[in-house]
Amino acid sequence: MNEKDFKDLVLPLQRQMYAVCFSILRDESVVSDCLQDVMTRLWEHRSRLKKMDNPGGYCMVVAKRSAIDIYRRHTCRITDLDSEPPDITDPSATPSEQVEARDRLQTLTSLLEQLPPRQREVVEMSGISGLSNSEIEEATGLSGENVRVLLSRGRKRLKELFGKIR
Repeated sequence: MNEKDFKDLVLPLQRQMYAVCFSILRDESVVSDCLQDVMTRLWEHRSRLKKMDNPGGYCMVVAKRSAIDIYRRHTCRITDLDSEPPDITDPSATPSEQVEARDRLQTLTSLLEQLPPRQREVVEMSGISGLSNSEIEEATGLSGENVRVLLSRGRKRLKELFGKIR
């Protein structure tokens, strides 16, 4: 596949790939970087594109998977349990209330670590990142039912673990 064929095939799909990446990442600068990476990958594998029945679908899958990979790397960095948890206390709270809030956050972080990996991932995406179930489905590739079950079981387990320490 030459450069002209590649441009004719892939460039019209760029807006759709951007939309797919943006629905997962929600940050224009990160989406632009992701899309650049997708275009580079597609260019490197242009010989495969020529042989495919549905090259447009392949481009969308590459975009989606790249965005999911970046999202997962980003959430792993944010929720790295070795680092200090973010300060989310209310600045108008008294010092003792701020200390209690930090303690609860540290406790929650350690309890999250006790969940199975998939449950922890879904609970963090919902509770910490604020994603909806449909966004979690897109980001993880799980079915809607599976997301709801993992989220329910994860929350239930956290509630049990939190009750044991109180």
